[in-house]
This record gives sequence, C-alpha cells and structure tokens, in this order.
Amino acid sequence: MTRLVRRRRFFALAVVAAAGVPACAKAPLRTVFLPFTLEDTSRPNPGQKPEAADVARLGLVGKEVIRLLEKSGGYVPIDTRPIAREMAENDLYGCDGCAVALARQLDAEAVVTGLVQKVSLLIVDMNITIRAVPSGRVIAAGTAGLRGDNDLAWERAAAWLVAHRLLQ
Repeated sequence: MTRLVRRRRFFALAVVAAAGVPACAKAPLRTVFLPFTLEDTSRPNPGQKPEAADVARLGLVGKEVIRLLEKSGGYVPIDTRPIAREMAENDLYGCDGCAVALARQLDAEAVVTGLVQKVSLLIVDMNITIRAVPSGRVIAAGTAGLRGDNDLAWERAAAWLVAHRLLQ
C-alpha cells in the first residue's frame, strides 16, 4: 500500500469519525436548580402567605424546567440537599449573588433560578435565569408573560421559555 493510499484512508476515516460527533459537543453542565420564587401582588394583603395552588404550580414549573433542560443534554442536575437550609433562608432569585454562592458550595458549573410574578388572576410573568457559577455571568435568561392562572398556562410558559430563550 502506498503512502498516498494510506493517507487518503486515514483522512476518510477521520471525516467519518468526525461526522458522528458534533464539533460543538460538550459535557453537560453540572447544574443547581433552585426552587422558583413567587412574588404575588394580586392579594389584598401584601404579607399574606401564597395560595397552596400557586406553591404547587411553582413546584410543577421547576420540575418541568429541570426535565426540559436535562433532556436537551446541556445540563445535569446535582443534589441540593447539602444546601437545603440556606435555600430556605434566602430569596433565591432576588438576592445579590447568593444563588451563585450556594451553587459554588456544590461545585456546580451553572445555577438556574426563576421568579413568577403574579400581578392578578389573569396576569402572570415568569422569569428564568441560568448563570455560570465561576463568573456569575448570565448564560441565558428569558421572561414570558402569560394569561391564565392554572397549571397548563404556567407549564406552557416554562416550556416556551426553555425552548425559545434558554436553549437558543
């Protein structure tokens, strides 16, 4: 076999091997998914506890975001039990850098936070942010306004944000 033939076979194999793996394939980011925060200004008394249905919806939305981001192959959730007490004591969306600091404790590469602002029974805004843990810089973020105060509306907004803002 001549040197030229061997070289051509080598390059042909290299092209075939490269075609099987995307050039930008990266390992998924070890990600802390923090519980979403609810800011409800629709209630007559600002200090009132949130409604049980809204708390349940926050849990649904959080699980849906985790599922979709994990399914994308770009993020893998890590266990947050070691920081459970700190999570309960902080406003995880509005605090000044505490989400990144908490994620650093778990040696995470990214942290996901979310805020649902309930203005009225019909007007709800959802905000989701993904930050790089080492730097604190925003990797992706999005806001969606939704009309409807039910599980389906909240889940659709979360799915839309993931598909059209966080994974773009």
